[in-house]
Amino acid sequence: MKAKVEAVKKMFSYYGFINCPLSHKEIVNLIKRQKTIDEIYEIGCDKFCQSTLEHSKDLILFDGFEIEVFETKNGCYFKIWDCVREVYIDENILGFEKIQDKETAIKIAKNLIVESDRKTFAKEAVQ
Repeated sequence: MKAKVEAVKKMFSYYGFINCPLSHKEIVNLIKRQKTIDEIYEIGCDKFCQSTLEHSKDLILFDGFEIEVFETKNGCYFKIWDCVREVYIDENILGFEKIQDKETAIKIAKNLIVESDRKTFAKEAVQ
């Protein structure tokens, strides 16, 4: 794992990045999701470029889930990725509910994760 993380970071510096656009946790998570070094590099380039476009994207790790929060001129929306089951468990897209700021979007997403886990644990306990 350590060697693969270092290979990703070296690739970013080889192509001219002073700082790696992905955090160590993000790289490890992408490796665990079986992304190749080239795919991780592309994701990092996208993250870097998105910071210069009209919307920004944050990736927050919370309790085995990834929360992707997108901030645009019109509001925020989010996606929640379940790292264990490898599926999106919830998405809030601008047309459904307008969220004014990033902090509120993160709070809503975390609450959904907690509720989702409770429902999952309850179903498993019954079976």
